[in-house]
Order: sequence, then C-alpha cells, then structure tokens
Amino acid sequence: MKLTIKTDILTKNVQLALNTIDTQGLNPILSCILFDVNKDQITITTSNNLGYSQINIKDGFGVESNGKFLIKGKIFLEILLTIKSKEINLEIIDDSVLRIYYDNFLCNLNTFEVNSYPYISFQYKDWINFKLSNNFIQQINKLNNFTAISSDVPNPLSGICLDTINDDNLIKAVATNSYHLAYYQEEGKYPKFKIIITQKILEFLNFLITKDKELPILWTKDGKLVIEYKENLFFFKLLDMDYPSVYKTLENNYIHNFEIKKSLFTDMVNRTLPLIQNIKDVPFFLKINENKLSFSTKSIEFGESYEEIKLEKENFSQVFNFKLNVKYLNHILKVIDNDLITFNFIDINKAILITDKKDKNWKFLILPQRQ
Repeated sequence: MKLTIKTDILTKNVQLALNTIDTQGLNPILSCILFDVNKDQITITTSNNLGYSQINIKDGFGVESNGKFLIKGKIFLEILLTIKSKEINLEIIDDSVLRIYYDNFLCNLNTFEVNSYPYISFQYKDWINFKLSNNFIQQINKLNNFTAISSDVPNPLSGICLDTINDDNLIKAVATNSYHLAYYQEEGKYPKFKIIITQKILEFLNFLITKDKELPILWTKDGKLVIEYKENLFFFKLLDMDYPSVYKTLENNYIHNFEIKKSLFTDMVNRTLPLIQNIKDVPFFLKINENKLSFSTKSIEFGESYEEIKLEKENFSQVFNFKLNVKYLNHILKVIDNDLITFNFIDINKAILITDKKDKNWKFLILPQRQ
C-alpha cells in the first residue's frame, strides 16, 4: 500500500474517527484505526464496543497501490498534528510498518494484524430516520447538568430522553436525576420514537453542528442509533431501557404561583453561595409569607445569610417554607434566557414547576428537600 494525501484532510478525518475509539485500554485492538485504501476511496473504521464509525475520504489523495493497515489511532493523530507539510506520503513496509514521510521527515510506526480487527456490519437503511434541527441540538445540550451521574450500572436517568410518541408535530426532550428536571420541546414533523441518548452522543451531535451547517441524518432501531454525516457513518448504542413518565407532574394543577425577575432572583441566590458552595447538604430556605419572599441559609462553619424582597403582584394567605438544593436551583437559572420566571407550586412537599414567562418550550421541576 502506498499513497500521497493532503495532511489537513487526513488529520480532520482521523480526528472524527477518534470519537468512536477505545480510550480506556480495555481492548488494545479497539484503540486502533483500520484503513482500507483504494484508488477511488479511503475508508476509515473505528470501534469502542459502545459505538463504531465508518468514514469515507473521496478526494485529496492519490493512490499508487491499494491495501489495508491497522494503526494506533491516538499516536497517529499526535504525529499528524505536528506535520506542517501540505501533503504526506504513507507506505506499508514488509506488512508490519507504516512509513510516514515528506521532505526530510520519516517516521516508521508498527502496525497490527488487519485480520485481528472485529467484523463490523453497517446495515441500517430499514431503520426509522429523522433530523434534529440545529437549534434543538443546541438547546438540549443545556440538559447535561440535569442527568444522573453515569456509573457502571446502566441507568436511564444518566441519559436524555427524546420522545415523539404521544404528540403530532412535536419532539420532547427530558433530563432528570429524580431531584430536578428539565423539559424542552420543539415543533417539527418526526416519525414516532422514544429513545434515550447518552451524553457522549449529544456531545458528538453538538460537535458536528458547530463544525458544519449540514445537519446529520439520525437512524434508530432496537436500541441503536446511526448518525449519517456527509457519507460517514457513526453507530452508537442507546440506553435501551424504560424512561420514567414525567409528563403528569409537569401538567399538575399548580394552584399557587408568583413571578419574579430572573436577574433579581439569581443575584439573591448568588449572595448565599459563598457560605454553602463547598459544603454538602447545607439547607437553603425559600420562604413565602403574604407578599414577601425571603432567602436564608446557615452554615456552622461560615455563618448565615438572610434577604427579603416584596412580591409585586401576589399576596398569599398562608406561609410556605421550601427547603431547596441551591445547586439544582442554579442549574435551572443558568438555562433560562429571559428575565421573567414563574414559580408554580401546590405545597412545600411537592415539586415546584419553574417556567420561562416568554419561552413556553422550557419547563423545569425541582423537588423540595424533606424538613
């Protein structure tokens, strides 16, 4: 095998391939990239057990002789990133070495037995397919803070649920760790599906849309997802389990509510953070009494704080005293873009629904702590 290829084209595609490579060292072969070089196309294949990819290069190279080789992906990329030449030459020597050379530079990298790489099937054309808008991908990227922490035990709450089952012309995204929740919806025509994507998949989708305006096509079936992007294929395993139903809680009859400016509310919350941000389980109280809203917290180590404001429109006939997790409250405030938010609640033991007054596509829940 021997070819000449533009360095930037090779580097860009190797970087793309490394999104589905084994970086944990669990299987040394899966930390490699398989190249299949032909006159009219170079195919790059990678896998990490959770996903795999097939990337096709169709221009920017010239092939003197066809062939295949298997090379350590991370080391190969590190070398490519140091090369300043516009073109480089690649050649297989004695079926065991990849020679990289240009001008006065030469590097020999040991290769691996091509037949040791697992067979990968790229059949998917009978699957459900759809596209997510650029805006939808950007918005649901904000949901990462609401998921449960990933662990060795599969957990549907460590992912983000995308659902079109019960609504026509609407896609819904939900993320929760059981203590706080974010919900986002967007109008559009979609086939019926309900899948749970991992944060890794979401990060990859976000990477693609920031890289190029062309939207990838998504294909799904039986707990798998294919991302088709410019004739390149990226296969991922979904979290193939049931996601808890949350819609009834979002649609509850919240009999109490008040409005407040996000900027004012955020400033009040932030003034309490120096006392509690590095301490676990310090109580943060939100109290509503008639037309007054107060914040208070107390830390044995650092002290206490209290702040009170008047509500402009509301006057409650009973006192409500919520004990909240300030970290979860901050997650919600950081997502909301507009400056008027609404707190909706039933009593101090049930979830609080927080909404953006201007953007009806977002909804948030935060569960008060028991007192």
